Amino acid sequence: MQTRRTKRTVTFKRPFILDGFDAPQPAGPYTVETEEEVLGTMTFSAYRHISTTIELRQPASREYFPVDPQELDEALERDGSPLLQDNFSVPAWRGMDWVRRNRARHNAIR
Repeated sequence: MQTRRTKRTVTFKRPFILDGFDAPQPAGPYTVETEEEVLGTMTFSAYRHISTTIELRQPASREYFPVDPQELDEALERDGSPLLQDNFSVPAWRGMDWVRRNRARHNAIR
């Protein structure tokens, strides 16, 4: 089956952590690579997600870590949010809890 790979650079303004990371990663640019397979149809092109990885640079090496694209997008959303006291705690950066709390708070104000 034919596949395509796309690369993009994402930039975090603050340290961040995703599920499976041992420690928060420093702010800065990161390369994200997504692999998709082509679904064979005659009328239009369609793709199915296979994997997404983020490149973590260490002083002496590079590691490609698999990530959930939705979780990565949520981390980028948190990173762009106003700085709150709990933004830097590990529990605040894991999962959707922080995003859900702040969306609910924002919707209640409306």
